[in-house]
Amino acid sequence: MNQITPSPPARFRHPHWLALLAYAAIVLLVTWPVINRLSTHLIGGRDDLWVHQWTFWWVKEALNAGQSPFFTQLLYFPAGVPLFSHNFAWFNLALWLPLQAVIGEIAAYNLIILLIYTLNGFAMYLLAADLLPDRRAAFIAGLVVLLWPYTLSHYDHPNMIILFWTPLAMLVLRRTILGQKGKTAVFAGIFLAMIGISRWQLLVMGGPLLAGFLLWVLAANPAARTRRAWSLLALSGAVAFLLMLPLALPVISNQLSRENPEDMGLFEPDNGRTDLAAYLIPGPMNRFWGDQIQPVFSKVAASVDYVPFIGFITLALTLFGLFKQWRDTRFWLLMALLYIILALGPELVVYGRATSLPLPYALIQNTLLGDFIRRPHRLNLFLSI
Repeated sequence: MNQITPSPPARFRHPHWLALLAYAAIVLLVTWPVINRLSTHLIGGRDDLWVHQWTFWWVKEALNAGQSPFFTQLLYFPAGVPLFSHNFAWFNLALWLPLQAVIGEIAAYNLIILLIYTLNGFAMYLLAADLLPDRRAAFIAGLVVLLWPYTLSHYDHPNMIILFWTPLAMLVLRRTILGQKGKTAVFAGIFLAMIGISRWQLLVMGGPLLAGFLLWVLAANPAARTRRAWSLLALSGAVAFLLMLPLALPVISNQLSRENPEDMGLFEPDNGRTDLAAYLIPGPMNRFWGDQIQPVFSKVAASVDYVPFIGFITLALTLFGLFKQWRDTRFWLLMALLYIILALGPELVVYGRATSLPLPYALIQNTLLGDFIRRPHRLNLFLSI
């Protein structure tokens, strides 16, 4: 008698689950041996890692004591200092607080970083799968975002690397416009809010991409430009605003009322611009040619530690896609060029040599918006999308 093996439930046969599992496996491979040292070693290094460890600990202590995390006497003792302008990784904290109680503080922190890298790739895959007829191409799109050198090199910034809310917001905003359903509009608002809650800076830097994507979807679908569509987009904005308000209001109130609001901007000797040549030069942490590439990379380094390298395979795929599907890829080329131009900073630098050519970023360099972004090379995060 032949034995028939029952097929798995449909939800586990769905290719989306296979993609998620594949991305998780790739993250474990790329970050090896993190998974073997999950409870003993923190992912990353550099000074900002320890700032965030203190912040996680402080929020836990403040909540256990029933006091506001926005003020501490443990710094500048005994007067203390307000922390309204401090970089709280709220999304990370929301996951870390319950998780650390079960598996420990170090393991919880590491697991969240691994999860974020995985979700970055998976969210981009979902967006690409909604736009492309070929799931294999969508998987490669997610892989590019997951393995983006600039994002991986920000391992000391647990909330800077959270990209996945942006493609998820783009996906649901598109479905809101095309399907014109209130449920998707609410989800779009939630995802937009989560971009800001994860890190306010991400909402500012991702703004041009989100706005450009909305205009592109509306331009490509004239029949969807209805009064209901505009109402639903307004609903998404309202939901995002209301969800962000509880965390944003104390920061805004403090900024408007304190004696020296300009102190939000920090003077840093590194102006954070991206050298144009850096997009074609691998980083020194590469296992294959790290030692050999260090002298070349040092001339174009963005803040020394961060790698704007696009990747030769990614660049080749991009050029191939532009050649084969020019009409469908023009928007993405335009957005990529916009982010490259902004990430170059106030003036063009090529292989360590400054030119006298001013760039658009110079218009906001000394404004509150420029102070908020701090370093223009951080816009390379969204270049991956």
